[in-house]
Amino acid sequence: MYYLHEGNPKTENASFDHSWVLFTQIQTSNNQAASQNPIK
Repeated sequence: MYYLHEGNPKTENASFDHSWVLFTQIQTSNNQAASQNPIK
């Protein structure tokens, strides 16, 4: 998603992008753990 506004979008979106990266990494690692250790 991109927002048109005054200021530097890279700086203003840096924290959001970082949070999204962490979220996707956590989801990926959780999915890998679930596939490697199926619930019995």
